[in-house]
Amino acid sequence: MEITVLTKHREEPELFECDESERLLYAGLRAGIALPHECATGTCGSCRAQLVSGEVELLWPDSPARRFLRRGSDEILLCQSRPKSDCRLAIRGRTDGRYEDAPPLHTGACVLRSGMLTHDVRIIEVVLDHPMRFKAGQFVLLGLDDIDGYRAYSMINSPTNDRRLELILKRKPRGSFSERLFDQDIHGLRFKVFGPLGSATFDAATGSHDLLCAAGGTGIAGIMSILQTASESGYLGARKALVCFGVRTSADLFFLERFAALKRAHPDTLRVIAAISDEAVAPTLSEAYPSIEFRRGMVHQALEEESTDEMHQPIAYAAGPPAAVEAIAAAMVTKHRIPVSSIRFDRFG
Repeated sequence: MEITVLTKHREEPELFECDESERLLYAGLRAGIALPHECATGTCGSCRAQLVSGEVELLWPDSPARRFLRRGSDEILLCQSRPKSDCRLAIRGRTDGRYEDAPPLHTGACVLRSGMLTHDVRIIEVVLDHPMRFKAGQFVLLGLDDIDGYRAYSMINSPTNDRRLELILKRKPRGSFSERLFDQDIHGLRFKVFGPLGSATFDAATGSHDLLCAAGGTGIAGIMSILQTASESGYLGARKALVCFGVRTSADLFFLERFAALKRAHPDTLRVIAAISDEAVAPTLSEAYPSIEFRRGMVHQALEEESTDEMHQPIAYAAGPPAAVEAIAAAMVTKHRIPVSSIRFDRFG
């Protein structure tokens, strides 16, 4: 089907092809059109558009993001709609330039290895069927043939290997997708993959800013990719980075060995703070990881206690559950005077 995209900032419409088996958002992004989106899975509402003409199949009528659609309107979520005819779509936002270099693609992947980081967090490494160029901080969508929909997971590794991805998975009670990944041996399990996606990215070649990063829980994944890339490129040898990582209890902590290794490589430019919200910090943590600073409190509170006065025009990254991202971003603006344009995050809820 031919899909026509109308925007106020372009005189001429943009066109792309989408067959009845593909979601409108994914086909448009593959065509290099920067359709507005963030989560791409039906929770954030950023990909809403008006269906001016044509007919679509609604894949998830009860998706959380439907609350952002105007009642009685012809608005749809592009990530949850497949065309049943030619369509004309009206987009409020801009659609210029975002995926011209490396548009996302459909491919498959096989689990090469996996392991448990905590009681409800698993790390996996997958090998892709086709190479995928991505930027540090981006994410991919994973799907299974017998379960509806896709789930978003940020890459942990740097983009140096375009055939392998490291990802962390969070177990969600009564979640059919996550239960499948935690209740059985998943070595060799095959995924459908779409990506890369996301705008909370880092490129060592395009700036000389210090880095201010804060994340709650598994939101640390994309920030680990950013730190790893900054380390491998030599960026952290010249620029400073402050990282705040928040969890509920000490049993929820992970990646401490990776943080310690990064700290050993960059003792003068990198600081890592681990914030524990629901219990006191055990002295054994500081004894085991003396290079990491442990605090009691929420991750945004740990961020508020710090000074960034000596940081050079920091670029800030926020990640984690929606409430954590909101609190982190507020602290970055009000306490640290970071311009909103310098704060990068992708909403997943």
